[in-house]
Amino acid sequence: MKAAFRRIITDWYQRKHEPVDTIIHALEPYGVPEQEIRDLIHQLDHPTPPQPKHPEFIEPTLFD
Repeated sequence: MKAAFRRIITDWYQRKHEPVDTIIHALEPYGVPEQEIRDLIHQLDHPTPPQPKHPEFIEPTLFD
């Protein structure tokens, strides 16, 4: 799916609160697959949590 279609879907769904079926119907003439639209909207509804950053390995120091 092209980036322009991703921006359109995101805008219509998040800002304009268009129903999923309306978005699918509107983009049907442009050949955007229904499943890709549903997958993108699912990602918008359920974002993956950020992965915790692991500190770089610090070599142990010996204490006197």
